[in-house]
Amino acid sequence: MSEWETVPDETPIDISGLRLRYIRTRADLSEAEAANILDATIKYLASPPPRRQAPFNTKWVCKLHREMFGRALKDEPFVVVL
Repeated sequence: MSEWETVPDETPIDISGLRLRYIRTRADLSEAEAANILDATIKYLASPPPRRQAPFNTKWVCKLHREMFGRALKDEPFVVVL
């Protein structure tokens, strides 16, 4: 049984689509996402990354988003607003 409570105006999350089965609460999801964000921060921002590794274009931003959130959610939606 999940302890998931919705928050007004949040993007709906189907927890059956989570990759990590231990996630049962919003706090669990936040912790998993924070770990992924930390990994990406270290990879790309701890020191200037080579342009080839991080070209900072739209395609790369989508890849970065998947690195930060894709390990937790199976079908993490990503919308680019230009």
